[in-house]
Amino acid sequence: MKTHKYLVYRQENMRPDPILVIAETDDNIQNDKQLVIALQEGITQWAEATDDGKRLYKYAGDDMNIGDLSDVRIESFLPFCKGIHSLSFESLSIAQNWEYDTSLCNEIEKD
Repeated sequence: MKTHKYLVYRQENMRPDPILVIAETDDNIQNDKQLVIALQEGITQWAEATDDGKRLYKYAGDDMNIGDLSDVRIESFLPFCKGIHSLSFESLSIAQNWEYDTSLCNEIEKD
């Protein structure tokens, strides 16, 4: 079993809108390209085989993406995604008041 964590960005109004994608997969899915392929194949099968999938495909057209899937229970399409055992999409906020190198310890008086 392998855990994948990827930040996926959407540009909206000149500001990135990050989504954290977390997936637990079989060991044969090694990188984000292979994860996307497994998702595309599974979600395509789901869209062809289920009423919910057909409705969402009709709504989204040929551009079904994370945003379109955000209102769908992941459990409804996950069984179609071979090798993927769990999946989540988490919307993140970009910090405005700190960055990676912001000190998280105040100055300590020296003896």
